[in-house]
Amino acid sequence: MGSRLDARTLKDEVASMDRRPLLDLGHPLLNRVADSFIRAAGVGAARAVSREAYFVAVEGMGGDSTGLDSTAKRSHFSSARGDDGQKSLDAVVKSASKEAIQWGLAAGVYSGITYGLREARGHHDWVGFSIF
Repeated sequence: MGSRLDARTLKDEVASMDRRPLLDLGHPLLNRVADSFIRAAGVGAARAVSREAYFVAVEGMGGDSTGLDSTAKRSHFSSARGDDGQKSLDAVVKSASKEAIQWGLAAGVYSGITYGLREARGHHDWVGFSIF
């Protein structure tokens, strides 16, 4: 006989993520800010790694990536194209951690402000930010 844990599907796991915070810091505001930071930081890190993998693959095939993403600054990835694997790994880790912190801070601040406004307003309905 299997336990309840064995019977859970991926859909059940994803659905339960919205109901419980990843960390319990003792206050709903802190829980929400930390939870948003962690989740968005993971997305930011994944984005940075996948973007770097894409550019390495395009440059490896001899393609021109200048027209694909004109806003991306490639100067800080100059060591990622070198022959030294350690420098390449360091550049990817540095980029991923920088982007993870930026995405996490943005999500944490946004989540904290929306929670604070909702609590100050005293209503939890679809109107959201209508304070006036």
